[in-house]
Amino acid sequence: MILLQVIVIGGCTRDPIDSPPETLLAWTKPVDIDGMKFYHESLTTTPDGGFLVSGYTYHEDNSLTHALVIRFSSGGNRMWWQQYDIDGYSKIYGDNAVQRSDGSIVLTGSCWEDGMASSTFVAFLDEDGNLLRKVLREVPANRVITDRKILLPSDGTILLACQSVNDDAPTLTGRCSLVIDQLTDEGDLTVSREYANTSAILEQTFMNDGGEIFLAGATRPEKVPESLDDLEILFLLIDNAGNEVYRVSGGTNSWDSGLSVAPSYDGGYSLAGMLTYERQPVLFPVSRNGTLGEQVHAADTIHTYGLVIKQINNSEYLLLNQSRTRVYFSKLRSDLSTVWTTWFDNPFTSEFYPPFIRDLVSLNDGSFAFLYFSDETGYTINRTVSFN
Repeated sequence: MILLQVIVIGGCTRDPIDSPPETLLAWTKPVDIDGMKFYHESLTTTPDGGFLVSGYTYHEDNSLTHALVIRFSSGGNRMWWQQYDIDGYSKIYGDNAVQRSDGSIVLTGSCWEDGMASSTFVAFLDEDGNLLRKVLREVPANRVITDRKILLPSDGTILLACQSVNDDAPTLTGRCSLVIDQLTDEGDLTVSREYANTSAILEQTFMNDGGEIFLAGATRPEKVPESLDDLEILFLLIDNAGNEVYRVSGGTNSWDSGLSVAPSYDGGYSLAGMLTYERQPVLFPVSRNGTLGEQVHAADTIHTYGLVIKQINNSEYLLLNQSRTRVYFSKLRSDLSTVWTTWFDNPFTSEFYPPFIRDLVSLNDGSFAFLYFSDETGYTINRTVSFN
């Protein structure tokens, strides 16, 4: 059970609009696949208001993994689940699945086998998750692809975004890049573009209705000598032809990273990230012409794990800030100042980083869905109340 705690920032009225909801979550449903062990990688919505969870199943007594897709109704009830194998590989991981308007599903991920090069796969499924066909592309020997995401432009093509790491790069600035491949409806590669010096957060890489791609992440400054500590918050905007419109970076230049981005109400963007090894949460406005504004204090929480910003209402935002012990939800004004904050406890007993909330998926009625994991409940899919 999730128990909410509340604070209202001084100077605010206690009108209902300036107070947090008494109940944050409309419902919480367990994510279970008949007792099998699994790990999630993404949550996406379907055209009928339902959800797809992608990831992989695993076994505690061997190293086999299988790509996984779980289909849920709009009420969070499991409809079906399927796991996928690829001949010749014993480790298959699902990274991202999206459903198209015709009901078919596109799944991407990776497959690995000892002594072989890894490969990226794009699998085409029917609306019930049955495999129709798949395309495999071997990853170059000097590269590692750490994440993948499918984007669907309005022209019917498929964009495959990949986070690439070049272990042979002579400089740190040349090591990480974002690669976006344009695929045909059959999965064949037509155009590939690479955006250098970009560590993209693919859960926070989005495409707007005009085909522009925008993302939060991290980049390194050009300097000699280089240092592993040199890392800045990044915002990158790409037009519908694949060209960089602008890239904006800032922070303390000491292990900073952008974690989330949302369009702002003046045509720009609002960027959420963390500063230094202590992972201090911070917000930045970005103007429509690509100018980084003044830093805005996000929260007193130190060592944030997950930070997600989303638009709500006509001129406000919802900010999720996850620490090791709590998950905070804050309502922000258009200038990114805080109206109220509510939270639930997030105790995590493991010595490792807790699985963090990677995104809040926006729903048509002004509510949001997210995946959550706790030692007590395991994985759950959750829907908030509407903020409209």
